[in-house]
Amino acid sequence: MGFVEAEHRRLPLRSDAPAGDDLTELHIRDSMCVAAPSPDRLGSKAVLTLAGSTNLTYYELVRVNLRGVRYRSVPERFSHPAFRLASPAEERQLRDLVPFGKRSFGVRVLTEFGSPLQTGAYVVADWLDVQRVDSSA
Repeated sequence: MGFVEAEHRRLPLRSDAPAGDDLTELHIRDSMCVAAPSPDRLGSKAVLTLAGSTNLTYYELVRVNLRGVRYRSVPERFSHPAFRLASPAEERQLRDLVPFGKRSFGVRVLTEFGSPLQTGAYVVADWLDVQRVDSSA
């Protein structure tokens, strides 16, 4: 099943984030799945952790934790991601694949953003939080 391209919808870092404060604007350079639930372990307790760097010296690390993961198609390693909420059309298609919980939402992850190798992936989760880690200390 293919997914329909849709308008850009911003994915905020948290529900009370000011306008313009979203995951894509963190400018994550390289990312990898640090903890990824296997397909038989998806559900309300599953956590997908994406780790990345916001600069090329890898001193500013970012961890994006998606909790209550019900579906994932992100690769193990990727770079230059862009994040947005799934459009209503994409969310309908995701609901055909997997049951959503009360708090579930779909996330579209574009990997290798802006390059000819750009591809799309999806995650359905119940919660998202972002941790910044300064590894220079």
